[in-house]
Amino acid sequence: AAMLDGANYTALPLFKWAQGGKFVPVSKDGHLAASDFVLCQAPPWSDVYLCKEDPAKPGTRQYITVQAIEPQFYAELLKGLGLQDAALPAQYDRKAWPEMKLQFARIFEQKTRNEWAEIFKG
Repeated sequence: AAMLDGANYTALPLFKWAQGGKFVPVSKDGHLAASDFVLCQAPPWSDVYLCKEDPAKPGTRQYITVQAIEPQFYAELLKGLGLQDAALPAQYDRKAWPEMKLQFARIFEQKTRNEWAEIFKG
């Protein structure tokens, strides 16, 4: 029982956030609206992207995971992608997310996972 008590306690913030419907979007049927949730790969800065095939590992597919929720980390992501000087929509402009995801995907496919790891190392 104590384990379950701990799980309930740690999940409490999520339940509280869901009640307001702002941080954790809830659909009309009461379920999580994953397509709008910042932690469920809805935004371009919270997703998994395919990288260029590593010539040292032919036939393999490697991915990079991005989770840049806070503005300072989002700025670092844009810098690493070479987009720091680009005229881009605001980070939380949900209408721009699909196009931004495509743009990020095109950029991530230009380097191997190890090359990206070096760029974002720090």
